[in-house]
Amino acid sequence: MPAVLFLLLHLSALHAAPVCTSELRGLFDIGSGSTKLTLARVKNCAGKIELADILDDQTSRPVALEAAKNARGEISPQAIEQAARAVAELRAHAFDIARDKAPGTTAISFAAAGTHAFRTATNKSELSAAIEALGIPMKEVSHAQEGAFGFEGVQVKGAPRGCGKKKLWVWDIGGGSWELTAKDGAKYIFTGGENGAEAFKSELIENFRDLRLPQPRCAFTDPTPNPIGKKQLSRAITLARSRVHAEARAVSLRPTQTCLTGIGGVHTKAVEATVARFWPQIKDCVCAGHKTCAHQTGSYRRREVRCLANFLSRKSDCDPELKGPYSPTAVSNLILVLGFMEELKVDTVFTQNVNMGHFLLTSQGVLDFKSEPIPSRGKL
Repeated sequence: MPAVLFLLLHLSALHAAPVCTSELRGLFDIGSGSTKLTLARVKNCAGKIELADILDDQTSRPVALEAAKNARGEISPQAIEQAARAVAELRAHAFDIARDKAPGTTAISFAAAGTHAFRTATNKSELSAAIEALGIPMKEVSHAQEGAFGFEGVQVKGAPRGCGKKKLWVWDIGGGSWELTAKDGAKYIFTGGENGAEAFKSELIENFRDLRLPQPRCAFTDPTPNPIGKKQLSRAITLARSRVHAEARAVSLRPTQTCLTGIGGVHTKAVEATVARFWPQIKDCVCAGHKTCAHQTGSYRRREVRCLANFLSRKSDCDPELKGPYSPTAVSNLILVLGFMEELKVDTVFTQNVNMGHFLLTSQGVLDFKSEPIPSRGKL
């Protein structure tokens, strides 16, 4: 090839290559029971934004917005202040991470998204004003959007090993709502309910008289359902089944053809990680009648959840097995998941450390991200 022609082709290729830039983006997911941070570096090549490097998607603060509503659906001023304080703390945490893991980066673009507790609050404008007073734009996420964004988050990170060619369903359980989402071509298949983890916990306390009796509180000023007690466990599971029956009875998950993937803290932390933690205590229960039996990382089975719920149902918030900031929903989450699995005839749930932030950080036109300079350490 003549040298001149080679040079022209080379220059043409360079000219055609997209110019790529990168930035740090942080999303605050303001949910019903907690406020979460997802921080990542994104790459923008000719208008196409991709997730390049996740710096943090594990940090959260317990903020029970749904439980803090009054009879008129208003979130209390104290809870609004707590949510704003949580966002400020998480923003400072994001700056610390950026200074340590992304030296040379001068700014982070932030946005906030409000889910069930926000979209159903009658004073949502007060909450958004408190967040936007920090300089962070906030938008409401609809129920169907929440399901779609979680589904796309799994697509961004990749479906779990073991799914193969099975149809992917993504199951997200938040504090105030839950979503089951699949996709048929460009169309989302969605079902969900407005009774997530915090709502179900409150319903247990409201409906079960024994749970309203004085219990050891261990630093919790509001009632918790612990210990639920073995004799009430089956009633609680029946209640959970009834909460999914109306919304999801038309959904046929067909276990042999379906890859059901659970995302979010209820699936990854409250269930799968807790099964792994207490495996020595529940192994005999899980493995009874099974020749081969082992817990598979990245998934959990129905019988594992049942045995774990049996084991923990007698524990109070003071016991070391439950003690911690998320203790009030530790056992009720297991009951909620078990009720769903029994009602939908699901034996195995795969788990993915995914939240809607993994998609929203790469989205265009959904949220408004606002850039903030990273201050010197100690200058906040």
